[in-house]
Parts: sequence; C-alpha cells; structure tokens
Amino acid sequence: MEAVRRLVEEKPVVIFSKSSCCVSHSMKQLISSYGANPTVYELDEIPNGREIERVLQTMGGPRETGVHDDGGRGNMGLE
Repeated sequence: MEAVRRLVEEKPVVIFSKSSCCVSHSMKQLISSYGANPTVYELDEIPNGREIERVLQTMGGPRETGVHDDGGRGNMGLE
C-alpha cells in the first residue's frame, strides 16, 4: 500500500489503467484536454501491476471499469 501512496503523492494527476480499457483511454483524453498532464500507470504493462490493482481495490476502487451494453437495445452504461 505504501508503494501506491508514493506513486500518487509524487504526481498531481495519476491514472491507474489497463491498456485495453476504452473508458480509461477516454478519461486520459478528457483530462489532457483540460491541459493536465496525467501520469498513467498501465497495470497490465508494468511488472507489479497486479499487486497495485489489488491494493487499489482495498482502497475502495472498482474491480474493473468498462463499458457494457444491454444486449443491443441501445442503452450503454459505465460500470
């Protein structure tokens, strides 16, 4: 947990993401569009990514974030 705190404390804007997550990609673009330069940690690309993900879950974060649909009825949502 201390390693995660250090990562967050060192930078003003931090995103923990997975490279395949379209929601995370959109958030990175949105934050950048406001002039911020977020530090992005792609959890599926760094050696201790799984460990960081487990720690983030204990801190109240969702297990996964993603887009889902309702079987073709046209309603999209975020988890």
